[in-house]
Amino acid sequence: MKKLLLSFFLLSGSLFFVSCGDDEEEEQLQPPLGLSGTVSYDGGSFSVVDGRLSDVQVSNNIASRTFYLTDGTFTVSGSNVSASGSQIVIVLTAAATGATSIEAGVYDSNSDINGRQVDIEVTTSSGKQEAFTEGTVDISGSGNTYTLIFDVPFRGTRLTGSVSGTYESL
Repeated sequence: MKKLLLSFFLLSGSLFFVSCGDDEEEEQLQPPLGLSGTVSYDGGSFSVVDGRLSDVQVSNNIASRTFYLTDGTFTVSGSNVSASGSQIVIVLTAAATGATSIEAGVYDSNSDINGRQVDIEVTTSSGKQEAFTEGTVDISGSGNTYTLIFDVPFRGTRLTGSVSGTYESL
C-alpha cells in the first residue's frame, strides 16, 4: 500500500511540473496584439508587433491622434509610454484640420495636404533619435483598427513599410 501511495504522489508531482512549464511557454509565444507589419529604417528591417493609440484630441478645429509602434513591448503607466525589448520605436502624430477624427488619406510631414499633416519621431536601441521633416504616411481605418503605410526620407536614410491591425488604446 505504501508503494502504491508513493507512486501516486510521484506521478502527480511530475504531472504538475510538466503542466506548469508548458503554460508559461505558450504565454510567452503569443504576440501582444493583433498588429503586424514590417518597417525598414537606416539599413535595418523591423517586425512591428505592438501598437498603442491615443484618444482623438480636438482643439481649435484640428483633430489629432498619436500612434505608437515598436518591435518590442510597450508598458503604459499613467500618461507615460515606454518600450522594452525593442530595437525601434516610432511615434506618429496625425492631425486633420476641420475634422472630428483621423480620416483616411495621405498625411504629409512637410506641408499641409488637404488639411492633413503628420509628425514622426523614430528612436532606435542604439540611441539614435530623429524627427522627420519630409515624406508621407497613408492612413486608412477607423476606431482602433488602422493601416499605416510609410514613405519617409530623411538625411540620406528612409523609413518605409506598412503596419496593419488593431492598436490598444492608451
